[in-house]
Amino acid sequence: CRATYIAVRRDEQGMITHAIFAIESIQEQKQNEIKIRYKLQAAAEEAIRANNAKTEFLSRMSHDLRTPLNGVIGLSEIALRDDLPYEEVRRYLKEIQNSGKYLLSLINDVLDMSKIEAGKMELQLEEKQVTELIENSILANQGLIKDKPIELRANIQPDLPNVKIDEVRINQVLTNLISNAVKFTEEGSITINASLQENLQ
Repeated sequence: CRATYIAVRRDEQGMITHAIFAIESIQEQKQNEIKIRYKLQAAAEEAIRANNAKTEFLSRMSHDLRTPLNGVIGLSEIALRDDLPYEEVRRYLKEIQNSGKYLLSLINDVLDMSKIEAGKMELQLEEKQVTELIENSILANQGLIKDKPIELRANIQPDLPNVKIDEVRINQVLTNLISNAVKFTEEGSITINASLQENLQ
């Protein structure tokens, strides 16, 4: 409530002899003010979250962009060796192409921030061969270990079935796993294990 006190009449000494005292209910007004304050606070928090998400995304993306670039550079250096047979050069060129496609997909993600902010990133599911995908990822990331005594290898269950996956996203996952493993491994080997798991709860 809002209380209002108004002096109406005073005596010769200036003392109040008559006054009006009014009480007004302002509950609805206060409720509206509280609603507006909550909305402004929610909008401010959402803006902060969106800004933090952009910063985190760009930080991750800068790391992700370097990885395929290192792969392209490393594979190019290997493919340019004079002692490689033609078929092996073709294999390296194919992996350079795969790294280029992966790099392009990352750049498209950066340019399409609106989907990420809105949580509308869509998966492009296609049937793929797991063994080939992992082997290609290991080959594409060989450039990461050129300055370290590390071996990248795969331990893959024979006759793995084809699965429906988003190849770009899986490549992102594999690349992040491999690059982090390389970062924290000074020597030895890094192995990717792949097997079929059944009856998962």
